[in-house]
Amino acid sequence: MVWKLYPPQKGAGDFKVPWLVFLIIYIVVIGISLLIRASTWPDKKHVDAVFIFDSVVFPILIVTSVISVLCMFVSAEYHLEESKKLIADWQKFSLKSYASQHLKIAAWSLVSPVNDLALKMLKLEGEFPLAPKTPVKIATGIDEFEATRIQQILSQLLTPMAETLKKYPDFDITYWVRAGDESTEDDINSIIAKFDIKASGNRKMIGLNECPNYSLINTMISDSNQAYRYRHLLIICDITSDTESEFMETASAFYFCSDYTEQDNKRPVYLFQPMTDSSDINKSTSVYLEIEDSTDSIPKTLWHTGLSRLEKYPLLKALDDGRTAQNRLELELSLGKRSEGYAWLALAAASDAVMYAQGAQLLAASDRNQAGLIKISPELPNEPSEPVMKDHFIPMFSGIYATFFTLSTLFVGLGLFGEFPSLLLSILIAVAVLVIIMGGGYILTVLTNDRAWDEMRNLK
Repeated sequence: MVWKLYPPQKGAGDFKVPWLVFLIIYIVVIGISLLIRASTWPDKKHVDAVFIFDSVVFPILIVTSVISVLCMFVSAEYHLEESKKLIADWQKFSLKSYASQHLKIAAWSLVSPVNDLALKMLKLEGEFPLAPKTPVKIATGIDEFEATRIQQILSQLLTPMAETLKKYPDFDITYWVRAGDESTEDDINSIIAKFDIKASGNRKMIGLNECPNYSLINTMISDSNQAYRYRHLLIICDITSDTESEFMETASAFYFCSDYTEQDNKRPVYLFQPMTDSSDINKSTSVYLEIEDSTDSIPKTLWHTGLSRLEKYPLLKALDDGRTAQNRLELELSLGKRSEGYAWLALAAASDAVMYAQGAQLLAASDRNQAGLIKISPELPNEPSEPVMKDHFIPMFSGIYATFFTLSTLFVGLGLFGEFPSLLLSILIAVAVLVIIMGGGYILTVLTNDRAWDEMRNLK
C-alpha cells in the first residue's frame, strides 16, 4: 500500500444560476424580435397568435436552445471539479479502510531485567536505572539442572497469559528465540501443556530463523482477513548466552484473538495496519496521521528503536508538524545497545501503557533498512463512510435538455417559416440531432472524466 494522498480538492461548490443575466438576454432578444416582426407585419392585419409565435415563442426557444447547449460545457467544468474531489475522497476512503484493519491483542506479556518497565519509562511509577546500573540479564531463580534458562524465561512469559489461552485454545504459534535450538518447539509445547490448554491436533508452529520486523503484522492481518476465527500466539525471546551482553535481554509474547471479548475488566488492545517499506517516511507519516479520524485516538507517546538519522529526524519532524506523540522514548537510551527484540519489547511496553490509561501509542522501528510505524489504541476508529459525488448535471444529462429544446426550436421554425417535413424526414432530422447533441454530451462526459484522472495523477 502506498501511503499517499492527493491534495484536498474543494470541488465546484454550489452552482448559482445567473437568472438576472438570462432575464436580460430574453428581454433584449424578445424586444429586438418584436421590433423586427412589427416592422414586417402587414399594415391592415390584426395581431394574432402567429405574431406571438413569431416574435415571442420562437425567440424564446432559440435562446433556450443556445443556453442549454452552452450548459453542456458549463456542466463539464463543474463535473471536472466534482470528479477530482471524488477521486481524492475515494483515495482517502480506501486508505482509511486499509489503515483501519487491525489485530485484537487479547493478552500480552513482557519479561525483562527491569520490573514494571513501561511504568518506569513513562515516569508514572519508580525510576528507570541508568547505566552502568541498568541490568541487562533476565533473572531466573531455578537451577538450570531442573529447567533450562530458556524454559524458565518462557514459563515466566506465558504464565500471565495462561487463563486467556485456556479460554481461547486452538491457536497457532510463531516464535523466534535467539538462543534457541531444535528443542525450543518442545519447550514451548511442554509449557503450554503445563497450563492444561486443550488444543486440536492441527496446531501450526512456525519457528523463525531471524527476528521478524513489523512487516510480519501486515502478513498476520492479511491472514486474519481470510480466517473465520483468527487465533495466533507470537513469541519473541531475545536472550543470549553471552555473559557480557551489551543489550538488554527481553522476552515478549502476544496473543492475537479475533473473537476475544472483554473479561475481568480487561479490554483488548487494537493493533492497526502498520506502515512499512516507506521511501519517504516524512510524507508517509503525515499521511498516516492525517487519516486518523478521532482526536481521542491520537497517539500520545512514540516508542522508537533502530531508526537511522535519515529515518528518525524526518519522523520526528512529521510528528511535530502534526502535534502528535509529544512524548518520545528511544529504547536504546534506556536499555542499551540496540537489539532486534526491542521492536517487540516496544509493542509490549506500549500495550502496557494503553492498559494504564495512557491512550493510543505509536511505535517506530527499523530493521534491515526497513522502517515500520504502528499505532495501537484502546478503541476502534469510526468506520469511514463511502464518498458520494454531489448531485449535479453531467454533460450527458445536460445534452438531454439541449436535444429537446433544439428539436423543438427546429420543428417550430420549420412549421412557422417553411414547409413541415415528411414523417420520414422528421425522424431522420430527430435522429441526427439526437446523435450530434446527445453523442456530444456523452463524449464530453468521458473526456471530462479522463481529464480529471489525468490532472489528479499529475499532482505532486
